[in-house]
This record gives sequence, C-alpha cells and structure tokens, in this order.
Amino acid sequence: MSLDLLEADFSEPGRIRAVSTTRGSPGDDDELDLGRSKAPKRLAENRARLFSAIGKTRVQWLRQVHGTRVHHAGRVGDAVEADAVWTDVPGVAIAVTTADCIPVVVAGSACSVVAVIHCGWRGTVDGIIEATLGELPVEASELKAWLGPGICGRCYEVGTDVYERAAIWANAPRTFTATGAEGKWLFDLPAYVAGRLGSAGVPEVYQSNACTFHEDRFFSYRRDGATGRMAMIAWIDLR
Repeated sequence: MSLDLLEADFSEPGRIRAVSTTRGSPGDDDELDLGRSKAPKRLAENRARLFSAIGKTRVQWLRQVHGTRVHHAGRVGDAVEADAVWTDVPGVAIAVTTADCIPVVVAGSACSVVAVIHCGWRGTVDGIIEATLGELPVEASELKAWLGPGICGRCYEVGTDVYERAAIWANAPRTFTATGAEGKWLFDLPAYVAGRLGSAGVPEVYQSNACTFHEDRFFSYRRDGATGRMAMIAWIDLR
C-alpha cells in the first residue's frame, strides 16, 4: 500500500530528495507512527513500510532532546543523541521526527550536502539552526531550506517563558501576537524558524504551510496529547 508522503519543494529538485511522512490513516491500525515510544515490533513494521516507499533499507535516526547538538552521518549507524543531522555522502538517508515542532531540510545548491533539523522552540531559541549551518562545509549563501509540517501561528499559544526567551532574537516580536489573555501569546514558530534561517544567511526559504494542529492528516502533540511522530527524511540521490 502506498504511503501518504509530502515531498519537499526547493523550486528545483536536483539530486536532493526530502519527504515528510504523515499520520497515514487516523484512528486505525494503518497509522504511520514513527516515534521511538511505539511498540518495537510495530515501529519496525512502520519503518519497513517507509523504507519500501522511499527505496531505502536504513535511515540515520536521532534521539532528540530539544538541544543544539549536530551529528555528521558519513554512514548510517545506531541512533545518536542530537537534534540535527547532516550528510555529504550520496545515498545516506537522514531523519528527524516531529509532532508539532518544525522539521527543516537544508540543502546545498550544488547538491553536495543536505541536513535535517528538529526545530522546536527551545532548540531554535538556543541556536540549533546556527549550530547546524556552522557544521556544514558550504557557506550559508549557497543553501536553501524547506520547512515541513508543524504547528502554525494561529494555533500555537505560549506563555511568558517562551516569549521572554525567544526575544533574544531581535526580530522575535514580529512572530508573536497577543491573545488578550494576560501572559499569553500566539507564536508563529514557522515564521520564527524562517527568520532565523534568513538572518543566518540562507537566501531561499520555502514553506509547506501545513499545520499539524488543525490538519488531521498529521500527528499533533498539542491537539492530542500522547500521540505518534512523523519523520522528515532526506538524502542525496546516487544518480
């Protein structure tokens, strides 16, 4: 059975491939939950379904902690603790998992490098984007980025703690809207992520404009509480 996948659009695909999984079939046994908390047997089955759909046998997974560690994958190995991973080796598939946070794909214009970044608010505020770009063997001006499905600015309500920490970035106030309730704001996390990419020198940033919270096609932690995870997978084609 074919999977419901959302393919990254960089305006010109080149040799970089990137796809985001979706929830699959909500409420039944065909849900494509790729979270590590899934029962091991079912997780292995769901990963096998994904691998078959994208023509891969293995993917470099991460143990994500909302931090700023970046991993270089010269080959696929066991899951490592990091919130971003990059490769310059054709054929090596890399991934992050999300359920409201923004999955970001960063690709070199010469198709020589690709990275995927898990951009929750904490990691983004603390500099996971800048840390990733600093690891790549190309200048930021040679990169383009695509933001996959994540919670949108109309659905993501946050408190003073997020507002005050995010304000370390000069343009942060533009991404917050007061709700009228004391100490509450709507936070446009995709715009914040896109802004940080632009400020770091990435000239082309594209967005899926897909919201995990109000589209049942996706898992959403904010909407459902305990829930599954989607994956953003990227690789450099061998051709």
